[in-house]
Amino acid sequence: MHGVGTDAARASTRAGPGTGKVGYTYLHTAIDDHSRLACTEALEDERGVTAAAFWHRAVAFFAAHDVAPIHRVLTDNGACYRSQTWAAALAATSTKHKRTRPYTPRTNGKVERFNGTLSREWAYVRDYASEHERRVALADFLNYYNHERPHFALGGRPPISRTTGSEYRVSFDQPPAPINTFPEQLTFEDFV
Repeated sequence: MHGVGTDAARASTRAGPGTGKVGYTYLHTAIDDHSRLACTEALEDERGVTAAAFWHRAVAFFAAHDVAPIHRVLTDNGACYRSQTWAAALAATSTKHKRTRPYTPRTNGKVERFNGTLSREWAYVRDYASEHERRVALADFLNYYNHERPHFALGGRPPISRTTGSEYRVSFDQPPAPINTFPEQLTFEDFV
């Protein structure tokens, strides 16, 4: 049984260096509870019709990675997740809807943690010349996140390693490398 957490988060974007034009890109994210496989799209708004269309694409994304069927989804209480369009999208995929407690983001912790990772490792890691460049970088980051980035909760393995149709091969000859590996202890003499 699979559950997915989903969220629409707003990220401030700059139309271009020095333009003074500031707009918003809405990141719609769905994360599989078991594998931590993430599906995120940068979209123009967070209306119900946009969230519903994203949901259908997310369901297809997860199905392509053998994460199907999705039995339930946990969302915050945003207007897009209270819309009739959203309810119809969930009904079309036979998905049960559960909402977080109001003003309690920790209830949807996996998605909130992922939003923090996006902020630190993609959105604000550098200045982007354009929104197009930023979105291309998002696709590259998601590929890295899902296929290569080690996760503490997954024993140092990437999310793709937990999907049944995974291309990721686990070697049982040696244990996975620990996540927090530090160079050997350095002494003062190493810096002189």
